[in-house]
Amino acid sequence: MQKRILSLILALAVMFSLAAVTGITANAETYGDFEYELLEDDTVMITGYTGYADALEIPSEIDGKKVTTIGDGAFENCESLTSVTIGNNVTTIGDDAFAGCSLLTSVTIGNNVTTIGWSAFFNCESLTSVTIPDSLTRIGDEVFDNTALYNNEANWENGVLYIGNYLIDVITEVSGEYIIKDGTKAIADSAFFDCDSLTSVTISNSVTTIGYKAFAGCDSLTSVTIPDSVTTIGDWAFAWCDSLTSVTIPDSVESIGYQAFGYYYNEDNDEFQKLPDFHIYCYKDTVGEQYAIDNGFDYTLLSAEYGDVNYDGKVNMLDVLLIRKYIAKQPIDLDENLADVTCDSKVNMLDVLLIRKYIAKQPVTLGPKK
Repeated sequence: MQKRILSLILALAVMFSLAAVTGITANAETYGDFEYELLEDDTVMITGYTGYADALEIPSEIDGKKVTTIGDGAFENCESLTSVTIGNNVTTIGDDAFAGCSLLTSVTIGNNVTTIGWSAFFNCESLTSVTIPDSLTRIGDEVFDNTALYNNEANWENGVLYIGNYLIDVITEVSGEYIIKDGTKAIADSAFFDCDSLTSVTISNSVTTIGYKAFAGCDSLTSVTIPDSVTTIGDWAFAWCDSLTSVTIPDSVESIGYQAFGYYYNEDNDEFQKLPDFHIYCYKDTVGEQYAIDNGFDYTLLSAEYGDVNYDGKVNMLDVLLIRKYIAKQPIDLDENLADVTCDSKVNMLDVLLIRKYIAKQPVTLGPKK
């Protein structure tokens, strides 16, 4: 219960921050059964619908202006809708956009949608089919909760719900080590929220986005491997992960959200505070280093030298040993990119041989040939 209250606190904080953002004209207009407003970029946001269609296609344009946004609650509780097609000009589907459309059975989402907001299809009890494009980079919390798609146990893989290339949600009973499957592009907001028994997670090197609150409340989480495919880490992504004492942030990361790492909730004074002795491993002149500086965390700058798979600043026999164990499929934490010194997209004994020659000062090159 305490963590659910904390979740609400975080949600309210985001709501207040969003309320300060302006980009909408004051007056709503109509186009047939659609209500809409103009955004500052001269595109259209649909804000409401007064019709009773069953099969509905969202227009690509209104009065010659592109429809780019489906606003918060725009089609909420439209109980006549059975199917919706969202055009390719739309990039954002807002919070609760189609929530409560109880007869909605299928959605085809346009190829340019990048954001689906919180609870966008919540309580669409008949929804069995959703097509999610690879353009998507942000999936909100509880987007598909209480839909036929969500409630069908056959759609879950060992307690995890994937839709297309996206990890949508995880039941709290998921425990121990979890490896996110290859091909996954993004982890939805709050996906692993409150998974108390999760101890370690390896994120596949196809993931680009770790959502808001994605791993918040994972008390037992001690290890997380973030690959260098990740570019965005959301607000409070690892909030109150009390056992996570350090993290390695790759130089691919371009954005780290508010209090994403290193904070816990102090019940005594009802505040979020920094974890004592939390340590960040990062690269020089990156957002990882800036996050450490801005939040006052101790940090260590890492080497990006090929062959130095444990980031100790040198290539030696310890790196060879770690790679050999990795090849033997032992549970070794190392940087696969730095281990692949032949740059053939695999780690094998050829890499070991080349590193041994390098250590023996033979004239070899680790990494891309110049």
